[in-house]
Amino acid sequence: MDYLDGSAAAYGDCPEEGCTAETRRDAGLHPVNNKYDFHRLSTWHHTHDTTLQENAEIDVTEAARAKLEKEWSRVLDEHQVRKGKLVEVTRKSRARNSAEVGVQGKVFWYGVNDWGTVKVGLMDTDGKKHWTTEVCVKVISQKAGKEYDQKYEDQYPLLCKVVKETNRAICVMTPGQSSFSGGEWIPWSQVLNLEEVKKQLKVGKAATVMLPPWLAKKKGFLGGKS
Repeated sequence: MDYLDGSAAAYGDCPEEGCTAETRRDAGLHPVNNKYDFHRLSTWHHTHDTTLQENAEIDVTEAARAKLEKEWSRVLDEHQVRKGKLVEVTRKSRARNSAEVGVQGKVFWYGVNDWGTVKVGLMDTDGKKHWTTEVCVKVISQKAGKEYDQKYEDQYPLLCKVVKETNRAICVMTPGQSSFSGGEWIPWSQVLNLEEVKKQLKVGKAATVMLPPWLAKKKGFLGGKS
C-alpha cells in the first residue's frame, strides 16, 4: 500500500529494459518523478511541463488572486461586528427582552454563549444598553460617533445598600426604603462603575452605584417610574 506522503512506498528503478525516460513520458508519467516519490527529490511541479509564457501568465493570475483575497478579507472585516462599531438591529432575536428592530448603538460587548451563539451588547445615545445576537444586526459604520460615548454627567449616582448578589445582578435598597419592599434588582451590565463596585462590595454595606439615567428613572430613583 502506498501512502500519499511516501512513508510506505518502495523505491527503486524500473528493471525493464524498455522503461526509459522517453517511454515514461509517452505513458503520461514525468521521466524523473511520481506524485508519491517526493522523498527521492522528484516532486512534480507544473513548471516542468509549461512554457515560459505560460509560467508568466500563471504568475500574473496568482498575483491577481492574492489581491482579490486581500480585498475579500477587507470586506469581511468591515461587516464583522466588533467593539466600537455602530450597528443597527435588523430583526428581533428570539431571546427575552432582546433589542427592537431599528435600534442603533455602539457595540460595547460581544461574546459567545454556551450554545455557540454570538451575543452583542450595544448602547444608544441615551446610554441605554440593548442585547441581541450577531445575526440580528448589521454594521452601519466602522466607528460610532462621539454622541455614543458615555460621559460622567450622563450617570446617576445611587447611594444604596446591597442586600443580595448573583452572577448577573445585585439587589439594592435606598435609605429609608422599607425592607418589606424587597429592594430593586440592578443588572451588572447596567452598573457603569462595575469594577469599583465589585472591589468594595460587601453585602449589607452602603455603596454608590452609577446608573444610566433611563434606568434610574425606570426604577423610580429619578423623577418617578415611567
